[in-house]
Amino acid sequence: MKHPRGKLSLTSRVLAAIVVGTLLGIVGGDQPYWGGLQNASLGQLGLLIIRFIKGLAIPLIFFAVVNTLVRTRLSKTVGLRFITICLLNSSIAAVLGLSILNLLGSQPELQSGPREVFNKILGAQSPSSLQSAGKSGINLLEGIANLLPPNFIDPLQNNNVIAIVVLAILVGSAIRSLNAQGEGEESQTAKALEQLAHGGFLVFSRALQISLEIVPFAVLGLVAHAVGKAGVQIFVDLGSFLLIAILGLASQALLYYPAAAFLITGRNPFEFLRNSGEAMVMAAGVNSSLATVPVTLKCLQRMKVGEQAAFISVCGGSNFNNDGIVLYEIMAAIFIAEVLGMHLDLAQQGVIVISSILAAIGIAGVPEAGLIILPIVLSSTGFPETVIAAAIPLVAPIDWLVGRCRSAVNVLGDILGACLLDRWNQKS
Repeated sequence: MKHPRGKLSLTSRVLAAIVVGTLLGIVGGDQPYWGGLQNASLGQLGLLIIRFIKGLAIPLIFFAVVNTLVRTRLSKTVGLRFITICLLNSSIAAVLGLSILNLLGSQPELQSGPREVFNKILGAQSPSSLQSAGKSGINLLEGIANLLPPNFIDPLQNNNVIAIVVLAILVGSAIRSLNAQGEGEESQTAKALEQLAHGGFLVFSRALQISLEIVPFAVLGLVAHAVGKAGVQIFVDLGSFLLIAILGLASQALLYYPAAAFLITGRNPFEFLRNSGEAMVMAAGVNSSLATVPVTLKCLQRMKVGEQAAFISVCGGSNFNNDGIVLYEIMAAIFIAEVLGMHLDLAQQGVIVISSILAAIGIAGVPEAGLIILPIVLSSTGFPETVIAAAIPLVAPIDWLVGRCRSAVNVLGDILGACLLDRWNQKS
């Protein structure tokens, strides 16, 4: 890929920002340095940049879904195919997470460091004094109700991607219905709305592409703040959990995705990963699959994936492809239970799997999303409140790294979903 006037690629600039941010975090810590500058201030600046980019990505998703519906033929068959692909990917993620935790999570030598951290957090109440987690169900109606917007503006304000997609599908379907009326007033209105949707998609897509130039500064600030606040010692204590989590995410990204791309679509596994690299690095740098949407679409265009499949997977269905979050939530919940001596049976592990999938569907592609929904997953399985309160500070210090791996997996899942859907459509 060529860049004008010797300009470094976005991937190179993001990687450089990660290195510089890490050094600033180690040197500066959480104290002022260089004229009173603090890593916390750099982190706030990074969050502002990501919030700005996310604000542009939300309307892009809306216009992209509407544009796809009105400009391409989208049948019920295609929708069912995409749902099937998402369920397949999530199921593989769940199987990998359960398998790795049941094999490694119960090893005493891997539990000692996290148990010491938990003891410090819980204080006088030792993990052994806690009662085992009880079984509980999942309130499906309440979960569905949280996804339905009370008005048109609320999803845009709260970044409720699922609600935005639902609204976009309704608007796009209505425009298609009006357009089918022939040459009357309804059809003319539909054509005008179709042009509006296409124009909105082009405008917000270009705006996001321009905004990507400041992304490396956001990455630098966020990494510097995280390293400066967490320090390095806790990484040693939680090293086993970090390695297990990364092992699970790496298995999904580097084994299952390339294998599925090869077996189902015939794509070279190494070429698949290489062509997806820019989007993966971008997602890992900003810790957001949502902010990576324009780069992901560019990667799919380079891979010659059809526009319809790309838009459906990346824009319309990105929340259904959060395999990284699903896998991480399962692994974190079961590992915490093992550390505390709470040996969960298959039924309780099944509840964790279901709650993780449901929570991942409703979460927006924003930084720290996986960390935010961890208490929901833990409470759905009946973990004591004391454990839930201690779980967040237990995983938060390393979540800045694991979260970036989650985002990269989520984006690669979007790319695989688009490739599989495009291949399926071609065969029909």
